[in-house]
Amino acid sequence: MGLFIHYSGSIKEEKLIAPMVAEVEDICKSMGWEYHIWQQKEFAAVKNDIDYTPEHFNGISFNVKGCEMISLCFLPNKRMSSLINLMAKDVYDEVEWIYSVSVKTQFAGPDAHIAIIKLLRYISNKYLDNFKMDDEGYYWETNDEQKLLSQFKIYNFILDEFAKGLEGMEAVPGEAPMSLAERMEKVFAEIHKKLNP
Repeated sequence: MGLFIHYSGSIKEEKLIAPMVAEVEDICKSMGWEYHIWQQKEFAAVKNDIDYTPEHFNGISFNVKGCEMISLCFLPNKRMSSLINLMAKDVYDEVEWIYSVSVKTQFAGPDAHIAIIKLLRYISNKYLDNFKMDDEGYYWETNDEQKLLSQFKIYNFILDEFAKGLEGMEAVPGEAPMSLAERMEKVFAEIHKKLNP
């Protein structure tokens, strides 16, 4: 739960990975963001997409304070992925999920969200093909800071209201998971009423 960005794409050419990594590394250093470089001398061949592991990565991942890890890492097929996607690949219904990176920016705040979007826009224009972005803050599509602030306000309200609803919820000994889920659903229904009177 929270405000996310979801993105996917491919590196235009394998030889562009090194300059992209160097450029993002410089940005991370200047912004004080932690980062990790994934560097393979050669992409190893795999039988199919599900066999990929983090050892197949070329790229960089970095962390903006309060935000989930942002991945600009590529697999041998030149498509983008993330560490969490490869770790969870066995639970995906479709292999395509490996190639869609999701990052929660909710707790990093609007300024960090804007910085991430601007960086991804720059990187996608210079180095990537078939880049797609789904920004739940709508900043990618609009460049409208007021719209983004409004989205953050809505998501913060929902999280606050959900936390309040859970505070009053007492544990019921021996309660079945479905019963707990039904009680949580009622909390969501109350939040929906507040948002849509």
